[in-house]
Amino acid sequence: MKGIDFAVPSRATVPLLSACFISLLLAGCGGSSSSDSDPGTGSSDPLIVEGGSGVLADDIETSVLLRTAATGSSSYIGKNVTSVQRLGGDSSSVGLLLDATPLDALLAMTGSDPVSPDEVLNAGIEEDISSIIDSLMGLADDQTAVTRTGNRITIDPDDAAFCEREILDPFATPTEIANCQTLVSQVLVQMDAVTEDSGLVTITFAQQNLLLIGYSPVTVNYEVKLPGLQTLLEQSAQLEGSSDPVPDMQGAVRVSATVTNDTLNAEAGTFSIKVTEALRIVDNAGTNVSLQPSTLMTVTADAATGTGSVEFSVGALNASSTTDDGFGGVTNSVLAFSALTARMDVANDGNTLQISNVGIGNGPLTLTVDSNEVLRLVMATLGSTIDGDAGTIRLDTALDVQLSMGQAGTISLTAPSGTLFSQQASGATQLTLGGPFILSAVGAQFNESLSIAAGECFAPEEGGNTALPFAKVAC
Repeated sequence: MKGIDFAVPSRATVPLLSACFISLLLAGCGGSSSSDSDPGTGSSDPLIVEGGSGVLADDIETSVLLRTAATGSSSYIGKNVTSVQRLGGDSSSVGLLLDATPLDALLAMTGSDPVSPDEVLNAGIEEDISSIIDSLMGLADDQTAVTRTGNRITIDPDDAAFCEREILDPFATPTEIANCQTLVSQVLVQMDAVTEDSGLVTITFAQQNLLLIGYSPVTVNYEVKLPGLQTLLEQSAQLEGSSDPVPDMQGAVRVSATVTNDTLNAEAGTFSIKVTEALRIVDNAGTNVSLQPSTLMTVTADAATGTGSVEFSVGALNASSTTDDGFGGVTNSVLAFSALTARMDVANDGNTLQISNVGIGNGPLTLTVDSNEVLRLVMATLGSTIDGDAGTIRLDTALDVQLSMGQAGTISLTAPSGTLFSQQASGATQLTLGGPFILSAVGAQFNESLSIAAGECFAPEEGGNTALPFAKVAC
């Protein structure tokens, strides 16, 4: 489906956008505003997670609170993400889900390419965001206006100093610098300190919440309000004279990072991305994407025990787009599902990988084009265990998948719980125990089926002689 076209931000806008997007690693973040009496601590999923010294902020000097908040807003997430990265890099926990023997066996059986951990977690989070946070909180220069009322500290960043420090481009034009200063003049930072090392930082743009940071020594949460981000992009485009419309954006996403142990070779932590308010992105080209609140991804890791997990729980999605059909008309496409779920747990120093709760919620996954359904996926929730040392996959639940492709036909895959597959030196896969593994393909032009019994082998079909995805081969 065609992606949403965003106006390209200028270099003058990049620092503000970076403060939002670096924290997300791959998208935006999100959240909600907080009241004067409840700085991010009163909801069932608060921005500020209790922990640390517990010393109230009342008698702590403003400069100390600002420095602690800046440190908590940058180094805490850097430390947390780095710990998860280290676990993956050492192939002692989460990384085994991506590049070690269990998933290698699965990928070999399915003919897929391996995935690098670097594609999932980026490096340099702390370094990338620390400078921006320091500038926004007035720690990088002496011209920033800082006021304090009780435990609420308000920072009005110095426009010129911020732009000079954060544009980081000696070739920036006077127009770009002026545009940056115009944007920064609408930025206000408010810090509500709860204790000496925990609190909530709220960054507003044009009096709209843009980025909220709940920090403590235990956890750091980043949230971006997408309406505030939309306003920033719109004003940036207006300053640049761009005629490209900015999509309408609603909702919020949260990124959280927690470390429970940062001892070398015994690291333990959790990293998650959540949709905290329903997302909706609509552009003038006919793209309309909505996603319900859900936890998109949670990664946990414990290097000391050699265990870890990755869990996905994507909420209901409806994504539509309008594209040129190449013949002077348009094509309307809609992708919809009620949920996408999966969980992977690694144990035994990465030699065992258990996959569970693989499913699509209560309804089918469908793709329609011009009101005609061209794809429908129906499946029972699936679970399996992969033994990397033995090179085996055992079905812990029954396999029952149906993929319909409109008039092209329907492919079905079934196998009972307890069926065991093993990888062979030849590259084929043998059904070692249980079964049968039954495949069928039914359409207007064909009606084929294949049953693999215990002791028989199969491999991906590459000759184009059948509509089935696999063919029986010699073991």
